Amino acid sequence: MKITKISSSEKRPYIHSILNTYSKNYIQNSYEIHNVHAPNNPKYYQVFNNISFGSNAHFYAITKRTSKGTSVVIQIPTENEDRIKLEFSPQEAGIFLNENDIIDNKMVETFVEIYTKFYTVQKEKHEEESKLLKRIIQESSKNKVIVIDREIDNESLRTFKGVSENNFIEAYLSNIQDDLRRKEIAESFLEKNEKRYAKSIHSAGKTALYLMHLSKTNNGIDLSDFDKKAEIVTSIVGFGESCEGDYFKELIENSKDENGNFDIDLCHKISELLPTVYYSPTPKEDIENIAQRIECLKDKDPKNFEKSYEALLNMAEIGIIKLSLYSDNFNQFLNLFNPKTGVFEEQTIPLLIDFTDSCLDWYSDNVQEVDEENATECAEYIQTMANEYFSLIRDYQTGEIIENPLSIGDFFNAYT
Repeated sequence: MKITKISSSEKRPYIHSILNTYSKNYIQNSYEIHNVHAPNNPKYYQVFNNISFGSNAHFYAITKRTSKGTSVVIQIPTENEDRIKLEFSPQEAGIFLNENDIIDNKMVETFVEIYTKFYTVQKEKHEEESKLLKRIIQESSKNKVIVIDREIDNESLRTFKGVSENNFIEAYLSNIQDDLRRKEIAESFLEKNEKRYAKSIHSAGKTALYLMHLSKTNNGIDLSDFDKKAEIVTSIVGFGESCEGDYFKELIENSKDENGNFDIDLCHKISELLPTVYYSPTPKEDIENIAQRIECLKDKDPKNFEKSYEALLNMAEIGIIKLSLYSDNFNQFLNLFNPKTGVFEEQTIPLLIDFTDSCLDWYSDNVQEVDEENATECAEYIQTMANEYFSLIRDYQTGEIIENPLSIGDFFNAYT
């Protein structure tokens, strides 16, 4: 999919510029232009937070027939008279065409609505962050003190949980005392923000296209569970950008139940865990590995599946459990299950977290400092130690945690 933003200050009707662009090749390449109004059905605007294009706004779909098949170009005007052009290859364009290989206007209408939703979110985020960074740059130039948001505690900054990106950026920059250094970093953030915004035109197109595929039925598009679908496609687009590839098909393929039917809940759970394996060298295998780990939890204790999954998600997000194929330590997480009954024991979660933190400190003090090169080796060591510790503090017959178990400190003292 090729997606570009085309700026223009010309006041002539938008259809004229399309005709001028393609008039020379219109017959030879068989272009077909469709003038499509935004849908009038109020249900669309309820779903998409009342985003509309205005009463006179138009967007256009163009088909291009070549020996390789039919491609589709969709052009969307924006509020500042810019134009966003989205070009879909013959492999991608099928969702916009009917059985006669002709543009399906309703499918295009729905796509533009979905695209506008995602693009607007990215645009607002870009503008808010740019405004913040430009203010910080200006204040740094004047040697003014930037006040940190005192509501953001150190623990929140460490884990990023519950902290908006802008709040984190402001708090981070506010802790840099040197005015010149703070200004340089803010300028670097601003440059990255501009690049990310330019890239968002493409990512919003992919996201909308994936959501269309998730929502397609025999009768058209079903936008139920929109928020869940939006989270799924946003996650897989981000995953693809971090791993430089397109992994939507792999996600769908690994999101099927025992009968081979697509399971949107499983798909959503996989997508929630994908950010924990960003930049992995084995992206396809990681998607499959995550799906298998989720199914393992469901099979092990169906009654407490949701609780065990939430625990896995939380521990993966803070880095205790790793699900990338090359550094998987899922067996460490299984210590939260009673080995005799298979029941998930929610009360053991803090114990595993404390043990992992203590083991990391002990490893750094007694084996070697942890860095990027030996992080996987350290994780494997912690997993082995955790398995040993939990085997010592569980009753051999019942599998339950014994009364007055060996403390974590005493366990490591035995190794010192």
